[in-house]
Parts: sequence; structure tokens; C-alpha cells
Amino acid sequence: MNIRKTVKKIAALVAGTTMLGATIMGAAADLSDYPAPFVTNGVFDGKIVVGASAATSDVVGAIDIAASLQAEATSTQEISIPGIAGMASVTGDAAEFKTGSDIVRIGESIGDVKQTFTHNDLDALASGVFDTGESSTPVKQYLKFGNTTASVVYEQNGDDEVMDYLKFDDGSFMFEYHMEFTEGAVSDIGTGGALDDLESEVITLLGAPFTIVDATVDGSELDLSMLGGEVADTLRDGETKTYTIDGKDYEVTAVFISSSSPESAKLSVNGMLTKELEEGETDVLGADVTIGVQEILTNQREGIVEFYLGANKLEIRDSDFTNGAYAEETVKVGGERIDNAWLDLKATNTTDELTLNYIKYKVAADDDYWIPPGKGLKEFLDEPESMITDTWDVLYAGLMKSSVTTIEFNSVSDHSYKLEFENYNGDVYDFPLLTNKDGTYKYGDDDDDLLFIEPYSRTPTGGDNDTFVSDDDYFVVSDGAVDINSDTAVVNVMRYKSISTGDSTVTFEDLAADVVVVSFTGTPGAGASGELIVAGASHTFWVGGVGTGQEDYALAIDLDGDGGINSKKVLLVTRGGGIIDLGTQTFTGANNCTGGGCNPDVALTANTVINISTPIDNFDESTDAGTTWLSVAITNITAGNEIDLDVTEPSLYEWHEDEDYDRGMTSYGVFVEEYNPSGTEANEAIIEYPLAQRGGQAFVVAGTVSVQEGTAAGGGSVTTEVVNPIAVGLAVLDTDAPALGSKNMIMVGGPCVNTVAAELMGNPEVCTEGFTPGKAVIKLYTAQNALLVAGYSAQDTLGASYVLSDYEDYDLTGTEVEVVVTSLRDIDVNPVS
Repeated sequence: MNIRKTVKKIAALVAGTTMLGATIMGAAADLSDYPAPFVTNGVFDGKIVVGASAATSDVVGAIDIAASLQAEATSTQEISIPGIAGMASVTGDAAEFKTGSDIVRIGESIGDVKQTFTHNDLDALASGVFDTGESSTPVKQYLKFGNTTASVVYEQNGDDEVMDYLKFDDGSFMFEYHMEFTEGAVSDIGTGGALDDLESEVITLLGAPFTIVDATVDGSELDLSMLGGEVADTLRDGETKTYTIDGKDYEVTAVFISSSSPESAKLSVNGMLTKELEEGETDVLGADVTIGVQEILTNQREGIVEFYLGANKLEIRDSDFTNGAYAEETVKVGGERIDNAWLDLKATNTTDELTLNYIKYKVAADDDYWIPPGKGLKEFLDEPESMITDTWDVLYAGLMKSSVTTIEFNSVSDHSYKLEFENYNGDVYDFPLLTNKDGTYKYGDDDDDLLFIEPYSRTPTGGDNDTFVSDDDYFVVSDGAVDINSDTAVVNVMRYKSISTGDSTVTFEDLAADVVVVSFTGTPGAGASGELIVAGASHTFWVGGVGTGQEDYALAIDLDGDGGINSKKVLLVTRGGGIIDLGTQTFTGANNCTGGGCNPDVALTANTVINISTPIDNFDESTDAGTTWLSVAITNITAGNEIDLDVTEPSLYEWHEDEDYDRGMTSYGVFVEEYNPSGTEANEAIIEYPLAQRGGQAFVVAGTVSVQEGTAAGGGSVTTEVVNPIAVGLAVLDTDAPALGSKNMIMVGGPCVNTVAAELMGNPEVCTEGFTPGKAVIKLYTAQNALLVAGYSAQDTLGASYVLSDYEDYDLTGTEVEVVVTSLRDIDVNPVS
């Protein structure tokens, strides 16, 4: 038998104890400014004064007050994070799928980044204690996402809308919820398998309180029924109260309460009558309100009904609580069975006692769900009740904001392409890439070539057979060796403009800067050479002669600045670290380059694939190496000497706002848009390469939250709550206190035990003057910057300290309130007019 529970029920019946979950009309709703002025802008300023001769309980009260003030001594701080994408922040009870620097990469499961959320992450998962009267056990809650395939994607949803989403796949588990009773919740097994010690106990699931209204065991089957809601209160027979939920008033009347077995009640909500309800039953009135009866108590004179308004009934059943395994068991919310729900109730039992160890619950998606930025999972579920309560959600805040650099493949009519990109230093280059004009498919334009590969590995002699850059040709140089993991090389696109043999100079043009005139020494065709300095790197060039198959005064150039010509390919490096591989370039007489110089081979293959990749070190995780490629295939169309392109990777989707555009995104967050004009013009592509990895941001949220977008910059900021520690010396004895009025002070204890309190009250001759047994006061003395917390007895003072510590639970209005301390478990607060 649970004596504590029985006493509680009797007290409720006799005294009409009321538990409120919403605003009762007519009651004062405004609060005082406390903890101001003792905490201002998140910083404590003041002293707590305790009498040197005070009882120990005064010290206990002061400690509680100090603890509550420390909890309020916090402030928000915006922390700048240089060199990363701007991140959204969520204010409220929220936790992000993020572990250290590991973010949710596009295409990555959110559970791979963060599998489990606990009380350390969310207040809604707070730990607690569950006391059945037979036992008391700590309770822990977890939300788990290790088995979900939910990921951030950039694709087309079921309505053909192309954008980024948090996607939950049909058939995959969306989440798991665990509640563990670490030492076991114990109940006697009564008549008919009733677990009386579990019934009427309150259990908090995901931040929402539920009362167990029915609990039974039958063999290895365990059934639990619970009621929760917006308002929990009690009404006497015929009594009426008004409640406000989400701005709407609900007038509830207990029309009658029947003591006949089984006990029942009939209620009215805004004039609508419920059916006759027994304990644990609910009724839906109209379209927006559910009411449920938790408990009915009657005696010979009257009855009282404990009910929930906005009720949520949860029923769970495990047909075998001994096997510790998930099964598709019965889970009902609001009387409706949840599809694809899996449940595991684990318990042990004897003939007369059952111990509940844990509740585990998970739900599989019954369709593909695409969650757009700013939205939550619950809104898109066919059965939002499957999330058990409406107190929590999985929110997708969208992609991180990042500045970008653009890479453009622009068509020239239907026969050529130009490439535009921004190098590591921010210099923008726009140059001929490929052409098929007049049926000659090659790098460059129809008149001049583009060189980005050194054709051989040897030291040039300056002879004609060594040269490969002719007059007006374009060539690419870098300040060091470049491979797919070199993201800091400075790459420049140059042009060989002219030569003056009279003064031994060569003129080069940096396409993003100025013309450069460079001297050379020696005789052209016989070892003449010079040094071209670009971006601080030296590139040796050799000058060829005249009258051979190669154009007059062609050059051989060290493209990568390593001091020689070694068959190196120069890769383009963009701002932000993107690597552009222009493809394969071959030469006539490859390696030997005999027979009149090294001419770029014009016989390119039908498809030239240009790859854009991201170095491994730029990812949040090194395991992502090689997973992000963007491939542009440029095709030689022999009929009509045309050219075209197609982005083959990543997957592109027709944009829902204009069918001429296809869009996609790599796992690094590189956005690509391909333009497919309806006429005969060649396709074009524009690529936005982020300056930092652009991942997705998903949060588990509870209650009311707000989302602040990150800024579109190379860096971002996050807002965090900072605890401002209260310095040592917070509490002082009255004998050491500063002068009254010189500092904000909270006096704990009255004039009999606290000399500063006595001074504050004018040093009354009788120290108990104005105090009544069983009562205390909390009084603000504005002129003295002081707050008095004092009672007739030490217990009364401690009761008032409890009230001040939990000030948010009480109406502390005006400058003074009376605290009635019947016991430390039975405290009331009354305003003083």
C-alpha cells in the first residue's frame, strides 16, 4: 500500500488542492522584477546577509537563494568563428546534430554525426526520480538517431521542387526514444494484475508530464495507459473555472460526479457536454479540444474530479516484456494506433511484484519526407502523433551560409567555350577554354592554343624541338606543384604577346593584371632563356628560333615553377580551394617533340571531362577524401562543328521554376546550375564554390524556439549562454555586512537574529513585532536597496527562502508578500495590499 499517495488523495478531496497548467482568469499574471536589481545584465551585484546568531536553517535558506541567483547570472554571448561558414543559431531548448568540428555533410546521415541526445543536450530530456512508494529510482531519457538514414540532400522532392532538404527515407527509422528506470520502478501486483503503485504517478516524457491512469500485467504482457495535457486541475461537483490555452479561453464545469461504481464524471467545456467519463477515459469536443479524466474521488458529501484539458492519451502494450526486444507492438496516441511503431518494454516480475526497467520506442517513416529549411519533421508526418507529444521536433535550419566564388563555362555561339574563375588571390580570369570552330576541336580558341601541361621531362636546350608556346598562345602557371590536395597554390593565366629580338625582351600578358616585359639572354634557338616572375614564383623560359615547323620564336616554359620541364600538369586553384583539372592534353611527337617543335594535338577525344574537386583537408572529416567531384563533360559535335556540355556529376534536377535550368550540389556544398537553352545555343554552367564547407544544420528542439540565420561570409557566429560566476564573498554575516543602503542586500532572518534586518526595520523594541507564528514576509525596501526574507520562526524564514528561490513559481507582486508556512511542504503566498 502506498500510504503517501493515499494521504495525498485525501488532502486533495478535503482541501480541494488545485494543480494549474494554464492561466486561471482573474488571477494576477504579472511578476515582480526579481531577481533585479540583484542580477542585472546577467551579473550578480549584492550581498546575502545572515545573522551570526541565526539558526542553521537560515544558512540553508541563504544557500538556496544563492543557488537560484547563480542560475540567473547568465548572459548570451556571440562568438565569432573566423574562416568557417556562417551558422544558424537556435534560441531555446535545442541541440544541434554536430560533434566538435564534425558537421552534417550533404548526403551524410545525421546519426553519423550525433547518435544520442541526453539531459546534457536538452532540458526536455531531464533526468529525474520516479517514486512508486514501493521503490524510488533515477530516471534517464535519451533520443537516439543511430539507426536513421535521415540526411541532408539537394534534390527534387515529391512535388518536383528542387532545393536542399532534410530527408527521411520511406521505411527507415526516424528516431528512437528511451526511458530508463536505472534501479527499477517497483509495484505490487494486485487483483486482476493491477499495478496499483504505478497508477496515479506522474512520468515526464520528452518534457511533457503524463499521469499513469492504468497499469496491468497479464502473464508476460504489460499494458500502460497515461494521460497528459495542457492543463491539469481539479473541480468539485458543480464548480466552474476558466483556462486559457494558446490565447483561447475554455470554461470548464464539473456538471456531475457520480460515486456509483465505477465512479464517473460528466464535464462541460464552453457549453459542450462530454460523455460520461470514467478514470483514464477521454472525449473530443468540437475540433480543437480533448478532455480526459485522470481520477475521481468521492465521499458521502461531495466529489472531486482530476482532469486534463487538451488531453493526450498514450497507451502502450508489450506482449512479451521479458525478451528485451523490439516488436511492432500496440502504441496508441489519442486512441489512434500508430503505424510502423516498434516498442520494447523491459520488466521482471515475481508472483506478487513487477519491476519496470525501461521503455524503448521507435517509429519508421511510412513515406519519403523532405523537410525544407525552417520546417520541422512533425509538420510533414502523416501521423504526427507518432512523436508521442507535441513538445519536441526535429528542425532543419538549412545549409550553412558561406561566401562563394564562381566558376563559369560560358558559350561562344555554339562552337566554343570560355572559362571564368577566381584564383587563390582573388584575381578573376576569363579565357578561351575549348573550341570546335571550323571543325578543329582543341584547347584555346580557333586561332590560339591553351597550354597547361609540360610536354616532356628534360632540360630544354632552347632548340625548336623544345618549344611549345607560340605567339598569342595562352598558358597557365602556378607558384608551386599542384595536385588534388594542393589548395593554396596561386595559379595565373598568361598570354605570350610578342618578342623583340633587337632588345632581347619578351612581352607577356597576365589576363587579370598587366603586361609584363621580360628580358632574355642568348641567341634564340640556341639556348636563349629568361625568367618570368608571376605571383612571386620564377618560371624559366627558353626562346626558340625561326624558319622551322614551329612558329617563329616559340617558347618552352616551366609552368609549375619547379626549375625545369618535367611533364607536369598545372591544375587551376580557385579561391576557397577548389581544384579544376582541365583534362588531358597531348602533343605531336610526345616526349621527343621532334620534327618541328611540340604542337598541342588538335585531335581531342569526343568528350573532354573537366573535374572540379575539393582537397581532403578542407572537409570536416578526412574520411571524405574523393567523395566530392563535379564533372563537366564537353562534347565535340562533328555535325555543324558545334560544341556542348553536360554536368555529369553531381546529379542534376530540373528546376521547378524554369525548365531550362538544372540544379545540383556536391557533398561539399558546391552548387551547380546548368542552362539548357531551348534553341541551338550551347549549354552553359555556373558553379558556386563555397569558401568553406557548406553543411546542413539540423536540431532537436523542444518547446518554443527561434532560429537566427547565419551570415553569408567566410566566417560566422554562434550565440551561446555564458555563466557569470558569482565571486567568493556573496554571503556575509550581519557583523561583517556593509552599511545599509550602500549595496544591494538580501537579509535572511528577522530582527531577532539579524542586526542588519533589525536596522532595516527601525530596530523594534520587541524583535517579533509585526511577525505572526506560521508566517513570513518577503519585503522590498527600495530606498535601502534591500530585500527582507524573514519569518516568526526559523522554519518560517526557511519557507520564505524556498519561495524566493523558486520565485518563478509564485506571484511575487508589489513590494511585499506574505508567506504562510503550514509546513515546508505546504507553503502559500498572499499579496499584501
